[in-house]
Amino acid sequence: MSVSGNGPIHIVGSSASQRICGSTSQPWHIEAPFGQRISIVLLNFATAPTPQTRDRGEQSCNKHGVIVDKIGKRNKTICGDTMQREINIYSSTGNSIYILFKQSDQQQNEHDEKFILKLGG
Repeated sequence: MSVSGNGPIHIVGSSASQRICGSTSQPWHIEAPFGQRISIVLLNFATAPTPQTRDRGEQSCNKHGVIVDKIGKRNKTICGDTMQREINIYSSTGNSIYILFKQSDQQQNEHDEKFILKLGG
């Protein structure tokens, strides 16, 4: 799926079994106007940490996928934790990125998939 535009774009994380776009065969291709960078913010709606987790100071990393920046020759993992609701993930080198979501296992916790990616220039 190819997307380009001037305003913010939101991609809602959903179950991998229902996802068509964002796979290896059909990645999201986001393109901003020439000369602009793309900033990616993760809005995380995963379950809040348990009191035991907070007491130990542990942070979990729910890996949702990867951002591929071909111009900058870099890959960045889309990773959210249950401690922060809004996380600045990445700012692109150029005006184009690809987003690939991981393919979930059947046994994976449902809270791992509750997120929105906010993309802006």
